[in-house]
Parts: sequence; structure tokens; C-alpha cells
Amino acid sequence: MFALFESGDLFALDHDGKEQWRRNLAKDFGPLQGNHGLGTSPVLAGDTLLVLVAQGNSYLLAVDAVTGKDRWRAEHPFGGSWTSPAVVQVDGKPVAVVSSPGLAAAFDVATGAKLWELGGLTGNTVATPTPAGELLVLGSSDRASQVAVRVGAKADERVAWRSAEGVSSFGSPLVYGKYGDTGSRDGGADCFDPATGKSVWDHRLPGSCWASPVGGVGHVFFFTKDGVTAVVKPGPEPEVVAENRLPGRGRVYGVAAVEGAFLVRTGTALHKIGR
Repeated sequence: MFALFESGDLFALDHDGKEQWRRNLAKDFGPLQGNHGLGTSPVLAGDTLLVLVAQGNSYLLAVDAVTGKDRWRAEHPFGGSWTSPAVVQVDGKPVAVVSSPGLAAAFDVATGAKLWELGGLTGNTVATPTPAGELLVLGSSDRASQVAVRVGAKADERVAWRSAEGVSSFGSPLVYGKYGDTGSRDGGADCFDPATGKSVWDHRLPGSCWASPVGGVGHVFFFTKDGVTAVVKPGPEPEVVAENRLPGRGRVYGVAAVEGAFLVRTGTALHKIGR
């Protein structure tokens, strides 16, 4: 297990919670700066752990997952962002794609070499890229910048589609089954075709949505920041099967799905919701 904290501390733990190694990225490469703290998550690609730092000094770091030692560090003018890298396979080799204000860029996980860059984007500061079959959906709060890319394609064939409908304000897009879903800070849920980007339906949620939607057990769960969860059955129409209110108070920032339960983080607590 791996964890990264706002202090720059990067840890590796075994499943019993015993520390395997620890290092501090702020000490190694300079302070992490930003108006809203650190929001990225470490991503495991085989035996390589990837960390995007786009706060102050900007770089994509690859470390050996067993030892914590550097494998490479790709410096790049990533704007201030809170996204995490997405790893996909291209011709049997892992490629890391980073979405950061104004651009997306792909890096060879083995060497750190930059493979391509896509510019002209806006609003892509928080959403992590989402795999969708052979495509990768780059979420954005700007409709024209929510795009899907073919990671291994040539430059003139790289963009598969641009959205004209839903947006991803703070959460990342979800692709679950044959549908894609986004939630927005304005309280809108949009279902789209991941192959074309075309909207299937839109629906008004019971509140602003900051967390990423989660798919499981045949349903999509939209967690509003005020603690109301809308449970939607995927399909050509927005079929809401339940709305549930979480216990306690505090803004809902993020949700993780574990076996048989959800872990929901609010401003002051961590809730486990399950049977």
C-alpha cells in the first residue's frame, strides 16, 4: 500500500500496516506549493510508483515500488493541478497520461520520455483521465475541453471526440458498462456514450457534486457534497432508484469503494457505509 500526504511524505506499507520505506518529496525536490494543498494520488504501474507534483516545482516522478528509490523524474511545466496520472497499455507497454491546466501529456513509464502533448485545453485542473476501452476521457469543467484521446495514435488522429454536453467540475468521469457519467458542481449529472461523447441524458441531482461518481453492483452512485447519494440504474433514461442521506455533517470530498462498502471522506470524519 502507498500513501502521499500534503507534507510531501510518501510511504509504502505492507498489508499489516508495517512501514516498508518512507521519503519526503519536499525535502528531496523543493516545497510543494498551492492554494488548495495537494490533491494527487500515487499510481502503481507494475513495480513502478508514479507521483505527479504540480504544486511549485512541477514534475512526474517514478520510483521503485519496492525500495522507494528514484527511477526517473520528468520535469515539465505542469500548471497547478490536483489530478493523478492514468496508466494505459499501448502496444503492450505502459504509458502514463497526465492532464494538467492547458494540456495533456503522455510519458513512457519505463524511461520517462515524453511521447506526445495535447494543448489548447482549459478547466482540466482536477479530473483524472478515465480509461474507456481504447480511449482515454479527459474530464474538464469546460465542455469544449472534455475530450477523449487515442493514446497510441498519431497527432492528427489522437482526439477521438470533444464533448458538447456534460462537464467534470471536481470529480473524474466514470465509465461503467457501456455508459459514461459525470457529475458537476452545479448539481448536474450527465450520461454519455464513451465511444462518441454524445449525451444520452442529463439529470438534476439533489445537490452540488464534488466527488467522482462510482459504479458498482449494477448502479451508479452520485455523492453530493451535502451528503445525499443518488443511486441511478444505468440505461438510456435517468432511472433514480434511491436517494440516501449520509450520517453526520461535513462536505463530502471523495469516496472509495471497497469490498461490500463505501469509504466516504467528509471534512472531519471518515465514514464506512455497507451492509
